[in-house]
Amino acid sequence: FLLYRELFVARFRRMRERIESRQTVKEEGSGLLGRIVNRLPFIISCAFLYLGLAIPPLMGGRLLEMMSATHVPCEKAVLAYKALVG
Repeated sequence: FLLYRELFVARFRRMRERIESRQTVKEEGSGLLGRIVNRLPFIISCAFLYLGLAIPPLMGGRLLEMMSATHVPCEKAVLAYKALVG
C-alpha cells in the first residue's frame, strides 16, 4: 500500500518532499551528533511502542509454560495476563 501510494499518488509524493525539505533545513547547522540527538525522542518512543506490542505474546508464552510445568493454573499470573491483554 505504501509503495503504491508513493509511486502513483502525487499528493503524497509532494507531501513527503515537503517534509524532507523542512527536515533538511532544520538540520543544516547540526552535525551528526546533533541529528541523532534531535531524533532520539522519536526513536525512544518507537522502542517503547514495540516493547508494548511484544509484551502480551511473551507473557502468554511464559504463562503457558508455567501452567504446563505445574499442571495447576497460576491464578496470579492469569489475572495479570487478563489485566494486561483484556
